[in-house]
Amino acid sequence: MAGSRRTGYRTRFSRFAGLAACVAAAMPAPKHTTICAQDWTALPAFRIGEMPGREGALQSIRGMSVSRDGSRVFLIESVSLRPLVRRVQVWTPDGTLIAEPGAAGEVATFGDPVGMQVAPDGFWVRYPAGHAKFSNDGVPLETVESPFLDRADVRGLLEDHSMFALGRLPPPTVSLGWTGAEPVWHTQVLHVEKSDGEWNSEPIATVGWRNYWLGVRTDDGRVRPDPRGFFRGQPFPNRDLVYFNASAGTVGIVIRDQGPGEVLIHEIRPDGDTIWHRELFLPPVTQPAQENENAIQDVVQRILETAGTSVPDSVARATARQKAIDALYLPTHRPAVYQATPAVSGELWLRSAETIDSLAVWYVMQHGESTRQPRRVLLPDWFRLRDATSTHVWGFRSYPEGGSQILGLQLVPP
Repeated sequence: MAGSRRTGYRTRFSRFAGLAACVAAAMPAPKHTTICAQDWTALPAFRIGEMPGREGALQSIRGMSVSRDGSRVFLIESVSLRPLVRRVQVWTPDGTLIAEPGAAGEVATFGDPVGMQVAPDGFWVRYPAGHAKFSNDGVPLETVESPFLDRADVRGLLEDHSMFALGRLPPPTVSLGWTGAEPVWHTQVLHVEKSDGEWNSEPIATVGWRNYWLGVRTDDGRVRPDPRGFFRGQPFPNRDLVYFNASAGTVGIVIRDQGPGEVLIHEIRPDGDTIWHRELFLPPVTQPAQENENAIQDVVQRILETAGTSVPDSVARATARQKAIDALYLPTHRPAVYQATPAVSGELWLRSAETIDSLAVWYVMQHGESTRQPRRVLLPDWFRLRDATSTHVWGFRSYPEGGSQILGLQLVPP
């Protein structure tokens, strides 16, 4: 799309013709939808790691992907928080540990691993100071340094060793406009490349962060350099989702602040042009009024505790309630999707707000496909999907007592 370098990708496009009949039939349901004959499901197939408390149990999973042929599973496992220790691992699907690369040499100076992406001939691991490439069996292949960026984080490495970075919001006092400036609700996706020994960045897209921060003033509300208050994340955020499609060398933005059930998807090249856009209309899911009320009460309690009011009178409680309502984003409907995951299969997996008992409803489509109906796949709601091949979905399950298990589930067609 010529001329879409910064803002053109937000243009609205023609409505998607419709989803499967069973989805349309489910649209009036406020929270749940129904299983129908067109739904895909999944069955247990592979497991890596033992149950918590047993030898061979895995701890927290920081990153995960699979090779394009499905023969290797790549992990970043957090084995300690204090001090922070993470390790990269390569496994076979049947649970055989192949390698733990990246613990020595130049890679050891890059810091602890923070992310990964699959390459045609192996995989890249992202560190604070650089990237390291390994073969599918964990053999070191090459390294690339990363730039230091002010208020932005590198998220993806491109084939030419340029990078995508995502801008971070400024501190809450600035983001919310408490210091006198206008509130900040957007940041940018940057394309970062090295030229003549210097890193240069170019903004290529805008990312919306509206309804991300919750802030309550506890001072008199006047503009001052150090306004007082407390902050936390909004309980029901609907900011844009951002993903990096390593296979295509694009960055994806999923816009969720449209109408109930509406999703806008855009994939953008490093030059800023949008190469894929799609508008979906999924079954709207009503936000339960009790969840909004619980959020109000939670903030009211924090306000009263901050004010030191142990036995508040009706005026104090009413004032606190109004402050809570003013600060909270209280939607009538849930965001249409909660997660966007590009897979090595060439598909985009979207976790929707719909549930069927203990199953989450996912919608799956090929990158670049704009007319075909998405597949509708039902997966356990505890399953944290991180990648997928044409035959299996891969992710993990975290347990309340600590620890995780990697699981490969075989996809079952209708």
